[in-house]
Amino acid sequence: MATSFRFKRLDVAVDERGSSIRLKPKTVQNYLSKGLLTSRLQSVRFINERKISSGIDTGVSCYLGKRANDAHVFIYDKGLEQQQVVGQWYRVELRFKNNYCNQLVAVLLSDDTSLGKYVADWLGARVQFRSPIGVSEIRRRGLVAWYARYLKELSKQGLDFY
Repeated sequence: MATSFRFKRLDVAVDERGSSIRLKPKTVQNYLSKGLLTSRLQSVRFINERKISSGIDTGVSCYLGKRANDAHVFIYDKGLEQQQVVGQWYRVELRFKNNYCNQLVAVLLSDDTSLGKYVADWLGARVQFRSPIGVSEIRRRGLVAWYARYLKELSKQGLDFY
């Protein structure tokens, strides 16, 4: 007989579609190479996938944080995965396990309109794309404008069932 229920893992998917997608693996790569990416997540890993038969690149994915950790970010071309138009649909997945998962479930049970704020706050506290202009210490610089807008837009989003 079951004595309790618990969530083991919960993923939050943030989709961007169209020609003005801001957060994708190449963005992470560019800011990282310029020294303008700061993060509490301690590692970044890029996976460049290729077709064996042709050797053609089929896309780059990006992990921020380690997959074994209780929380990490995964960024990839969802359109490519779904065999649709490449480069027109990117997904940012926040993958939560254990305590992070329980915190998110508590947010959802209390009020699903606060999901966007929780996601934006969590992401903004752990991954920062910094302005190229400012004080010499990168961590003290403000966020680059596009990322500040991105987080602000995320904070307004609610749960979407589709």
